[in-house]
Amino acid sequence: MRILVATPIAGWGGISYSYPVSFLGIVDELKKAGHEVLVKYVVGGYPIDTVRNMIADELIKSKYDYLLSLDADISVINPEIINTAISFNLPILTGVYMMRSSDNTSLAVFRNGKLTSLGASNLKGTLMKVDASGMGCVLIAREVFEKIKRPWFKWTYDPHDGKGMGEDRYFFIKARKYGIPTIAFTMWRCTHTVMKDMEVK
Repeated sequence: MRILVATPIAGWGGISYSYPVSFLGIVDELKKAGHEVLVKYVVGGYPIDTVRNMIADELIKSKYDYLLSLDADISVINPEIINTAISFNLPILTGVYMMRSSDNTSLAVFRNGKLTSLGASNLKGTLMKVDASGMGCVLIAREVFEKIKRPWFKWTYDPHDGKGMGEDRYFFIKARKYGIPTIAFTMWRCTHTVMKDMEVK
């Protein structure tokens, strides 16, 4: 299998302290399993939806089989499970992690049109169909981008009135309209780093 492993970095944003070890661990596991791996970083001051669309374009151009998208604030707890994720051969498969919120109890997946409040320990089974998820750790087949009309990602959220949505949810909703389901792999666990300003007093 040919896997494009990509990290989108919007604007001039940085990465979490635990991301490099997690990222390298995943790439190592993929190579040990015999997969051909292409690593791609996209930076340069672009908006996040533009960056994700650029990565999808690269996937189609390169003719790789899957995009493994890993955000820079996500760390996969168990990198070795990535080969199990690939073995399911699903069009869209997401890992599970918490939202960047103060209570840290809402999983970054949507079910029945809203964020689920289930903790990771309450997930049942191995594969769970969801409406949408975040793009923090997700495996997407090239055929998904070939089937869906561009743009795949579009940021419409307005923080002033709370209307619209992020580019990730936009993608998953659009995929559903094309009959492509999103499946959460509940054993693919990730941490989500919250970056905050800290004042020394």
